[in-house]
Amino acid sequence: RWNVTGSAFRIRRMQELGRRFGDPNLIALGIYFEGRALVKQAKVREGLALLDEAMLAAVSDGLSPFWTGAIYCGLISACHELVDHRRAVEWTETTRRWCEPLPVASLYPGICRVHWAEILDVRGAWEEAETEALGVCRDMERIDVFVVADGMYALGEIRRRRGDFEGAQEAYERAHAIGRDPQPGLALLRLAQGRNEVASVSIASAIAGFGGSTLERAPLLAAQCDIALAAGDLDLADRAATEVTRIAEMFSSVGLEAAGARCRGAVALARGDPAAAMTALRTATGHWLQVDAPYEVARTRVLLAQASRALGDEDAAIRECSAARACFE
Repeated sequence: RWNVTGSAFRIRRMQELGRRFGDPNLIALGIYFEGRALVKQAKVREGLALLDEAMLAAVSDGLSPFWTGAIYCGLISACHELVDHRRAVEWTETTRRWCEPLPVASLYPGICRVHWAEILDVRGAWEEAETEALGVCRDMERIDVFVVADGMYALGEIRRRRGDFEGAQEAYERAHAIGRDPQPGLALLRLAQGRNEVASVSIASAIAGFGGSTLERAPLLAAQCDIALAAGDLDLADRAATEVTRIAEMFSSVGLEAAGARCRGAVALARGDPAAAMTALRTATGHWLQVDAPYEVARTRVLLAQASRALGDEDAAIRECSAARACFE
């Protein structure tokens, strides 16, 4: 929630002071905040360019380690909100190299390790991701509670996707206990457990009480679409899918466009329109491939198989099922 006019003035003032007094930390922070503000105003291309510029300054050893880490964390948060996995991978790998001389059990690289676990999760390297998340939670337990909370939520996500529902429950509860909102993961866990009514109430409550940005709202809406479809509430699912698509278009995000297209395809399939579903799901598959998210590709291929079968194309259905199965295995 930004006061755009006030923020713009302070951002320019920060950069001006940095240049006047030769303080590279203030200059880089000013550039970072300007980029973050532009992203929140849906000026994504310009905002990301400035965030990259600030990050280049941060890893050039010209800033204090604390501010290097702070700029990295902010950039990766923007990448996660935009579902820009490729940029997140590139900068996380760069920052991991920057972190190598630092003690393992310290704020940095602790935060970097949480983000690396999240990236491994997206890439489908779940065993490695779980090991990394557990390790950082153990190492950071007495150093930074918020890093542990984020690590626990990441662990819950990994375990949920692996089918370890008991382990996921434990991780989400731990994350919640130390200050991390466990949504939408916890609602999706309830869905996976077959507790559709509980999942529906849980995600509706999370959305009703949500006070974050428009970008941060998108994952909640995508989860609501899946949960509403399972509950047979096609109108609610349609509204959620439409809202995810609107946010994706507003912020020009390929990853969010993939999520929106998958939601639209799933709704069309549930409404008995496999042709429309096919168009949306093919778009989603292409976008998920572009952002290197194999698990999401496989989930979408399952829906493509159902749409193909509904259109009488059994050969295509078998092909999509085979590709999805290979990825899941």
